[in-house]
Amino acid sequence: MELPSEVPQHTVQGGDLGDVLQQLKQMPGPTAIIMRGLPGSGKSTAAGRIAELFDAKVHATDGFFFKDGEYCFDPSKLKEFHALNQAAFRQSLEEGKAMVICDNTNTQRWEFEPYLAAANQHGYQPLIVEIVADPEEAAARCSHGVPLEAVRRMQARWEA
Repeated sequence: MELPSEVPQHTVQGGDLGDVLQQLKQMPGPTAIIMRGLPGSGKSTAAGRIAELFDAKVHATDGFFFKDGEYCFDPSKLKEFHALNQAAFRQSLEEGKAMVICDNTNTQRWEFEPYLAAANQHGYQPLIVEIVADPEEAAARCSHGVPLEAVRRMQARWEA
């Protein structure tokens, strides 16, 4: 499946989604949003706000790590849970949801290419929303307890 060479992208700092919301109001047809950002950057908060305003369906691999309301990260489950998240994302596309959001860190292009390919296959307009944050601040805010060193490693491998 060929991916679009140029995918519209917005970089958001300080949680200001104004430009993103303006573009979303003007996008024709169904939209697939790829959220990108370090743990604790505010991407899930931003995805939730967009979902609320546009009745979008959010898909986050983190959601699969919750057991009885508690976040229980298990690195051995990452591959399986990413596959489940991709399948759920594709299901929302197949159901014709007007807006579908992938809410993962997506530090490198290969991580979000399957979502872009699925969106393209189903005729969705893609939009990448990158939430920028200082690693120290992000680690301190992170609700999943990701250590600062892990956040720094993610930032070091970030692919534009």
